Amino acid sequence: MFSNSFVDTDSQKSLRLTFLVGLLTGAEFFFHFYPQAISSIIVGRPLFFSIFGGLLVGFGTTIANGCTSGHGICGLTRFSPRSIVATLTFMLSNFLTTSLLSIYQY
Repeated sequence: MFSNSFVDTDSQKSLRLTFLVGLLTGAEFFFHFYPQAISSIIVGRPLFFSIFGGLLVGFGTTIANGCTSGHGICGLTRFSPRSIVATLTFMLSNFLTTSLLSIYQY
């Protein structure tokens, strides 16, 4: 989404930019009117973790040619071999990350 927002040849450039602006302003708007919801999530964690995690999600989505829910819901119901491998990879990464974070109390 982000990488294609600045390409002049994309016919949906304005839609992509509007989505990104709405994503950022929506989060700020939500935080402004309901700060306890966000602050309970990020307490004790540096902002770097959230930014780095978001970049990793975007990078992984690009590599996997789709998002976790797309592969997990649509791909698995079609018995797509690529989606099965992608979903297993997502789940294994999730289990390992959660285990490591619980060990090191991050």
